[in-house]
Amino acid sequence: MKKPEIPANEAQRLASLAELQLLDSAPDPAFDNLAALAQSVFDTPMVLVSIVDKDRQWFKTRIGLKSCSTGRDISFCGHVIADGHPLIVPDTHADSRFADNPLVTGEPYIRFYAGAPIHAPDGALLGTFCVLDTKPRDFNQREREQLLAFAKQTDHLIHYHQSELARAADRTASKRILARYQAIFHESAVGIIRINGQGEIREVNPYALKLLGYNRQELVGEN
Repeated sequence: MKKPEIPANEAQRLASLAELQLLDSAPDPAFDNLAALAQSVFDTPMVLVSIVDKDRQWFKTRIGLKSCSTGRDISFCGHVIADGHPLIVPDTHADSRFADNPLVTGEPYIRFYAGAPIHAPDGALLGTFCVLDTKPRDFNQREREQLLAFAKQTDHLIHYHQSELARAADRTASKRILARYQAIFHESAVGIIRINGQGEIREVNPYALKLLGYNRQELVGEN
């Protein structure tokens, strides 16, 4: 068995992967639906979106496989990460790199593998979109193009995942800023009155009310 080589930019690749917060993330229907469509298109018992970490490959979505991860050292997808190109193995028993691989000689008894690389928004290689079978099979040019299309769509889903992270971070930052403002406004030991462009009072803090001798309802909306 040939173990996957480690790419020269491994540190940068792992940094991009960590920034995405994709590893061990919750199931996502968008990834699951894409895998289900691929299973229908390729008629294979197994479909994976595999993310290659430092010492393991973890499956963002999986069909036909019990385990949610395997060792990187026995992964087919690790070879794709090392090479940067799609990998097609028509018959693992006839390929010296994989013939004695534990995933071939034992469950899930892989005989056919086809995987295309998937990428982070910055271009870093993350893993593969792959289809697998328990029997040998050919993979024609049209099927190769379809596999690349599924990998490209996975790239788009990962990009959307990153955008959602950024939006969540912005919402969290906005909430912190609002909480800080409210703390300053309500607990300040100086009087604060907020007015709009027409000069109407929109908000009065407790200290100002105390100084002026009014309650909030008597001032808000007045000029």
